[in-house]
Amino acid sequence: MTLLKKISDCVLYHDPRFYASFPAVVNIQENRLLLMFRRARDLRWLLPTELAEEQIKLRNQVDHVDSRSQLTQMIFDQHGHVLEPAQALPVNPEAADQDASLLRLRNGTLLVASFSWYPVAASLEPVVKHWPSCLTPRVGRGSLYLFWGGFVRLSHDNGKSWSEHQYLPVLPDTEDLVPGKRPHFGGAIRGQAIETASEILLATYGTGSHVYASADDGVTWRYRSCIAEDESKRLQLNEPSLVACPSGKLVAFMRSEGGDDRLVTAESFDNGYSWTQWREREVMGHPFHVLPLRNGQVLLSYGYRHKPFGIRARLLDAECDNVNTAPEVILRDDGACADLGYPWAAQLDDGRVMVVYYFTGSDGVRHIAATWCDTGNLPGSLG
Repeated sequence: MTLLKKISDCVLYHDPRFYASFPAVVNIQENRLLLMFRRARDLRWLLPTELAEEQIKLRNQVDHVDSRSQLTQMIFDQHGHVLEPAQALPVNPEAADQDASLLRLRNGTLLVASFSWYPVAASLEPVVKHWPSCLTPRVGRGSLYLFWGGFVRLSHDNGKSWSEHQYLPVLPDTEDLVPGKRPHFGGAIRGQAIETASEILLATYGTGSHVYASADDGVTWRYRSCIAEDESKRLQLNEPSLVACPSGKLVAFMRSEGGDDRLVTAESFDNGYSWTQWREREVMGHPFHVLPLRNGQVLLSYGYRHKPFGIRARLLDAECDNVNTAPEVILRDDGACADLGYPWAAQLDDGRVMVVYYFTGSDGVRHIAATWCDTGNLPGSLG
């Protein structure tokens, strides 16, 4: 059994004026990787250096919603050197975009899947506060937010240009996001999509976890099935990430809310048309990314939002049958708080694996970092 070994860490993006989070990374050309993440304003940079005692708590006031949040991309080489600096994608004209989830198709097309929040003036609270899509931020930002749906964008030139926002079809049996005016398009998206022999499968979440399929390289989509939902309402099953095993089995890795961050999995043996009963696992993480490796194993990486805060990983067998028993490797345990995680991994041309994630260090700035790992693919590695 190959062992996972950490090599080194690196900061990829750090700016006190911005809250950088929810990254994804994908190989685009030889020795070139595209990193995409959600960037939003971090208003704390406006605070004076010296604060009165009653103002100290302002240093920790951050939130995951902002009316100006946007998808931002950078291009690196395999050593973490910046080849093209941070640049925002053409913005959503009416909503704020969130997490990035990337997939490079066999034909070279890049697909990014994400979701949006629609800012609403606080003066409209009496009207919108009872709508199922309404979110009140933990930190006052002068706005409420309506969930606006999940979408995809495509690039045929390695990220130089991107298509317009294309929202997914309506999720069956859901209430309108805006009564009578905007249906529930798709759902929130964070997690690895997969390309099978003839189609793309993309998972969403909100009212449980679900899967959509495209048979034309991401141009159009149709709803396929519900992956998992806890009818008892004890758990919310969020942020599903998919992997296709050599046998043809699909496995969905989901974060559980209300279940101590424990991993939940479900399996499909018919390309996502039906799924087994979901199972709680012993792994704790927030959330999960799965990457098939060239040596046949699967790298499972996840944030760890319990002390000591950080990033962890496990090497699974090809069929992902040893989730509970695979040794856990601590990649980082020096996080300053629980607001970190959301890893995404890519295997490099030289055999190393690059795991990107967002992190909070001692300065409190949410930034994008990476850890390089040896998974037994390097010359001289022990298998």
